[in-house]
Amino acid sequence: MNAPVRFLTIALLALCACATAPSSATIGRREGPPFKTAFPDASVLVHTQDVQGVRETLRTVLLPQSADHHTKLKALLSGIQSIDTDHLLLLTEAVAQDTGAGSQVQIRTTLQGAEWWIRSEGKFSQTIDELLLAGAPKVSDPSPSNFGRLLSRTQDQGSLYALVELCESLGNAEDWDDGSDADFEQTLMACQVDQIREELCVTALLPRERFSTERAELALTAMSFDEGRCTILAADYARRDRLQTDAALRHVGLMSFDAGRVEALELAAPLLGPVEAKQALSLIKTARFDEGRVGILRALRTQLQFSDAEDALALVRCASFDAGRKQILETLWQETSLHLTGEELIRFVSLASFDAGRIEILNNLRKHVEAPLDAQTLRDLLETVSFDPARREVVELLETEFRQLDQQERQIVLEAFSFSAERRKAQDYLNG
Repeated sequence: MNAPVRFLTIALLALCACATAPSSATIGRREGPPFKTAFPDASVLVHTQDVQGVRETLRTVLLPQSADHHTKLKALLSGIQSIDTDHLLLLTEAVAQDTGAGSQVQIRTTLQGAEWWIRSEGKFSQTIDELLLAGAPKVSDPSPSNFGRLLSRTQDQGSLYALVELCESLGNAEDWDDGSDADFEQTLMACQVDQIREELCVTALLPRERFSTERAELALTAMSFDEGRCTILAADYARRDRLQTDAALRHVGLMSFDAGRVEALELAAPLLGPVEAKQALSLIKTARFDEGRVGILRALRTQLQFSDAEDALALVRCASFDAGRKQILETLWQETSLHLTGEELIRFVSLASFDAGRIEILNNLRKHVEAPLDAQTLRDLLETVSFDPARREVVELLETEFRQLDQQERQIVLEAFSFSAERRKAQDYLNG
């Protein structure tokens, strides 16, 4: 993703956050005084007792886009033996960032005590990473949540990995992350943005064998969007040989949208054993719309096991519309040789809402009926549809069965037509 697009994306996420939770945000161009005017003594960045006040001023000032300014920021850090997390982050906020298009901007949204930052490809962005890596060994208040805050300020995946590696090597490594799930959860919550969580879990912790299955479950819960959840699932599943269906159900249920649910199940399916119809039904019911329900069923089709029409009927009933019912039926019969009785055929046809859907179901399933249809079944099929034109289609689809009836039976069956003219046309068709 290029820098301008990243800027717009994070801005939208920040706005959404502001709309749903108490927060403060500064989004947009800087229009304040020059940095030198606002901060004649730059050492205030590392010594101030009013971190929030300095931060508010710093958000608006025009930052020098010069090597000298950024060298001085690094000198401020090297000149002190210890620094707390707030002051270290304050130093990074004095780095001139832009979107890559020359517009000097800053995004920093505070949501429930954690920062959301813009990552940029600006000329001096690497200074932020240099400050983080030089400052981490000096941090006086190491904690899992502060670890997450610092990780969120990194400018790329490589610098995030380097920061994780560095903190793990420090004498106070356990203060950052003692290996417990509780510490990991605090770090995740402080990160806030899914991209940082993904990089922490998949890029940094997984290769270092510090991303357990339990931590993967916590990461799934912490993610804000399905894309991030699926990234975590893909990484977690890649090291598994098997997956229980109830675990797949839990993971699919965490997704926000049907596309995410389908993707999650596509990732899980190769690890699943046989899936019973009742389990498949639970998975399909997690979807909100027919497209998602059909997608989930298709992902399961090689694992799905069902032995009778009742199971198939339950799955078809999940669909809201006739098009979805048709697709579910087509998917089911790709993987089964199940044969139906005439009564079961009528039950399937009756599931459709409209005659067009009923005719499609009949057309799809008629070849799966195990015995010739008798006169009563044919009459019931005609009565299942609502209008005579659809009844005529039933006659044409089942022409062979209708022609096998004697004249008296045929007359009784065709009484299902509403209008005598249509009834005569059907009789003439069969007599032709």
